Amino acid sequence: MEEKCGLVTKLKDKERKTLSSRKQLIAMEVDIRMTDLKDKEQEVARLHEEVERLEDEIHRISNKLNNEGFVSRVPAAMIEKEQKKRAICQKKQARLKEQLQAIEA
Repeated sequence: MEEKCGLVTKLKDKERKTLSSRKQLIAMEVDIRMTDLKDKEQEVARLHEEVERLEDEIHRISNKLNNEGFVSRVPAAMIEKEQKKRAICQKKQARLKEQLQAIEA
């Protein structure tokens, strides 16, 4: 069931539309129906840019974690923190790639 609030429609999890753009805001995700977007190509470009930005971040973190000098001199907690950051970036990137596939299909 949809719950409307001005121009915003709140969807229950099971009612999410498959063809939508999703942006995660802290602990909340926002879905925008592609039919509501004026420029599909602009959204696709935005998603590609975000995927590339995350790829760069994953690469940067991986280089740190593969650097024996870094790993040998920092506390284990710092290594764990970097591993968690990389995992979060990888999950975000995977979600964005799924969105791109759905939009471009």
